[in-house]
Amino acid sequence: MTQFLTSYPSESNRQTFEHASKPPARVRKKTSPRITLSLSEEEHAKLKSRSQGMAVSAYVREAIFGADISRCKRRSHVPVKDQAAMGKALGLLGQTRMAIT
Repeated sequence: MTQFLTSYPSESNRQTFEHASKPPARVRKKTSPRITLSLSEEEHAKLKSRSQGMAVSAYVREAIFGADISRCKRRSHVPVKDQAAMGKALGLLGQTRMAIT
């Protein structure tokens, strides 16, 4: 005759399951230091007119550090080939109404 296991899972199994079922901790991205400056409307208008079409932050950076500073590197927002293909596939799926169930 077959015997069935009637006991509950051991404490270590329960802890392993509870640990595995928790969502992973969020990893914060490293950001560059920022400076916040409060200006009056007049001061902001002067700064904007002096920047002559440049972004105000770029103008302030150039005025303080000169033109020979290195810029912060940002990731390109151009999708790679696989992302473009995935976007097309998802677009087609959305048009088939299969996604609405």
